[in-house]
Amino acid sequence: FDTDPDPVFIKLRGRRIPVYPPDNAQPNTNPDKPDQRLALEWVYGYRGKDCRNNLVVVNETGELAYFTAAIVVLYNLKKHTQRHYTQHTDDVKSLAVHPDGRTIASGQVAGHEEVQGELMVNHHYLTQDHMDQLMVNHHYLTYGHTDQLILNHHYLTQGHMDQLMVYHHYLTQDHMDQLMGHMDQVLVASFTPFEINEGVLSLVSCGKQHVSFWNIEEGRLKCDRGRFDHHVKPLYISCLTFARNGDVITGDTNGTIYVWREGTNEISSSVTNAHQGPVYALLVLPNGDLLSGGGKDGTVRAWNNMKELSPTGVELRYGVTGIRTLAFDDSNTLYIGTTDNCIWTVRPIPLTLHLKSLSSQGHSDSLQGLAAHPSEPKFFTAGSDMTVRVWNSADHSVQLFRPPADNRDKKLIPCAVSVSSTADTIAVGYKDGRCAQEKISDLKYSPDGKCLAVASHDNNIYVYTLENGGKSMELCGKCEGHTSYVTHFDWSVGSDFIQSTSGDYELLFWDAKKCEQIKLAKDMRNTEWATQNCVLGYPVLGIWPKKADGTDINSVDRSHSRTLLATGD
Repeated sequence: FDTDPDPVFIKLRGRRIPVYPPDNAQPNTNPDKPDQRLALEWVYGYRGKDCRNNLVVVNETGELAYFTAAIVVLYNLKKHTQRHYTQHTDDVKSLAVHPDGRTIASGQVAGHEEVQGELMVNHHYLTQDHMDQLMVNHHYLTYGHTDQLILNHHYLTQGHMDQLMVYHHYLTQDHMDQLMGHMDQVLVASFTPFEINEGVLSLVSCGKQHVSFWNIEEGRLKCDRGRFDHHVKPLYISCLTFARNGDVITGDTNGTIYVWREGTNEISSSVTNAHQGPVYALLVLPNGDLLSGGGKDGTVRAWNNMKELSPTGVELRYGVTGIRTLAFDDSNTLYIGTTDNCIWTVRPIPLTLHLKSLSSQGHSDSLQGLAAHPSEPKFFTAGSDMTVRVWNSADHSVQLFRPPADNRDKKLIPCAVSVSSTADTIAVGYKDGRCAQEKISDLKYSPDGKCLAVASHDNNIYVYTLENGGKSMELCGKCEGHTSYVTHFDWSVGSDFIQSTSGDYELLFWDAKKCEQIKLAKDMRNTEWATQNCVLGYPVLGIWPKKADGTDINSVDRSHSRTLLATGD
């Protein structure tokens, strides 16, 4: 009689996927979630590529505040420690520090429940030990020096995106005024640090082809548009700062720096071609000199602003895509955020403008591959920025591996990475390589170190035998049978079998030596797998929520103790 166990079915997108319990399967007597919880230890990276207001100095605590994804990082450079604010529900887009030096506003893009285009704001009160949230659910731009917060809200009406300026007092929670602005995109706004007229607060906003000067008197907002007259017409004014004499200084993506006379909407002077490409950052130093950062030429330039802008001859150049942000602290240290997601430290000031150290870095494009070192606290990543990096999780350092010389002209984009069991070689799969007909989605060394399997978007898995200590390889065979691209796969402990999943939610099994499909899934129920990266199978039944549509779980990994699973969506 048949003693084979009955399958359990996973239902996804109309497909019933049978999975078989092993013969030694025990009933689950404890369905509760495990007691263990993830604790964020370190954030690698910084979002400089596509965000403004992304790096500020918190002088009260001596920390740098920046963000990536939905996390705000407070980094102590001297102690090399991080604190994290993790209460955002979507990507953070901007930061502002209150003049008290202890309160930060961080704005995120709207979650699924919010109106499209909104920016939500959280306020955090900082001490050396913790961060307390003070207020949520507002749209933020900048702090004033008397507890005001200006919020910029994209207001969708009749198919047009208008700008709604909201004037808010964050301590009393009072909504003081709002004024519909204009259809031109607003990129940045800032309160003037000086009181031009008694009882009148002023702020400046700028963006697509405009600069606007706002006065707040008796709780009401009034606006004057900047006049460009005979000066170079603007494209996108992307940054602004204030000179010590009260003048407003703005930078444009056309490479021009404009100086606006204090208390007026008129330009007193301008410098065309200040940078080759956009001006993304401006910063006035304590001595009155101006620093500007080029978003394309990767240059920081110093300007004397006694009567009109003139270059001082001091420049900083290095091999980055561009300068995104400039920040300055009380210890005369300059911090430079770049568009390739790095933060550089420069000291001392006055400037010789030589690089002191690299405070933070990350991939400058999407992260495609991740693999852990088998025995040391290190991990490897591969990114669409055409780099492979090794990270040390003990001291939180990083070493950059640049692409091989023969790949630089081809611009091959890494998509996956794997480390051999002896950690003497790593394998990198590329988007347009020679190992498969389409993009490589995953690759793994066999546990015995004799083979390398490569999964591809051409629906196949290629098995290679390794030669010359892993430095060369020869195709052993091709596993054909999936009807969609291969997403994940695992080797068996003995390196004899492979299990794999695909984009249409198939779970297939293979004889790795013959590269042939094993048709009867029940025959593989007692196989011990070296890893558990396939999101389908009996060992991972519990990761799928009820009424899952298949996109709920995109990745899974098993702990070395074989008692815990971590999933990614």
